[in-house]
Amino acid sequence: MSKKLFFLIFSIIMVCSCKSLSNNDSIFKKGDMEKLVTNKEKIIEMENKIKSDNKKIHNILIIKNNLIAYEFNSDSYDSNKIQNIYSVTKSVMSILIGIANEKKYLDLNQKVLDFFTEYKIENLDDRKKNIKIVDLLTMASGIQWDEFGQFTGVATHGEMVSSKDWIQFILNQPMIDEPGKSFNYNSGNIHLLSAILQKSTKLTASEFADKYLFQYLDIKEYNWIKDPQGINFGAVGLQISPNDMAKIGSLYLNKGKWNGKQIINESWVTESTKKQIATPFPGWNYGYCWWLLPHAQYQIFSAIGYLGQFIIVIPQTNMIVVITSELTPEEYIGYSSELLYNFILQAF
Repeated sequence: MSKKLFFLIFSIIMVCSCKSLSNNDSIFKKGDMEKLVTNKEKIIEMENKIKSDNKKIHNILIIKNNLIAYEFNSDSYDSNKIQNIYSVTKSVMSILIGIANEKKYLDLNQKVLDFFTEYKIENLDDRKKNIKIVDLLTMASGIQWDEFGQFTGVATHGEMVSSKDWIQFILNQPMIDEPGKSFNYNSGNIHLLSAILQKSTKLTASEFADKYLFQYLDIKEYNWIKDPQGINFGAVGLQISPNDMAKIGSLYLNKGKWNGKQIINESWVTESTKKQIATPFPGWNYGYCWWLLPHAQYQIFSAIGYLGQFIIVIPQTNMIVVITSELTPEEYIGYSSELLYNFILQAF
């Protein structure tokens, strides 16, 4: 299946799953930009670049010292409007798995196949039997997977969403490596996490999120699609607003605390945002569904979604950067990185 056809199908699913929306005022108060920005010229240059390049940047929201330091919204988008965050969903799933682990619903060293005994699994070998939950979090399951078809011409992701049973499809894929050995980006891994969470807690991922995460962050308006078996799409199925994306960033910036309450263990935040495995991309590493971005001076970690959706956290500067966009598949990493490194970091 081509990328274009997959995302057409995905968009139809998302539209059909939409709830009615209501405004949700940001909990972040506007700060004095003159005091928070050290190089205002860089902000002006960034805005001029976006306009001259005619890029589809929907929102840029920068929170510094818990204040809105800068906000850019395109004509048809504002920071309260829910949007498709694509693979930023994976980082939210990581948070939910961390909470479930803390509450003893599951353990990271549990074998994945132990949760799916009702399935008759193809291509079964000792490597597949030994996949652990932690291997899913680090994209190191060893399952053969070509996410967007860039290597084989066939997008495994697209084949999955076209199948009648997504979990069966994922579990049937052959193995190409030992679990835990090498990074291979695989949305199937994270959908398995959603299924495991549902089996362990008797709650769907959205129900679990409502109970243990969203209610504390005051995230009220969202959509989260499900597969044919009623499992929330753990990899890319969530829609939330840029303001709510910033709340998730703030939770991690503050080491799992929200309004003084520890929502998730500080140790989970630390473990999920430190290098767990190297990736094929120079300077980029991976934690538990969080990307670690290269920088000589700062620790930067980020949730990243297709077409340019970002929650970027920079602890040393006490800053969160949210970007939503509709860039092309070929440009969204490069263009968004240019905005971050050449303008935002230099402005603050």
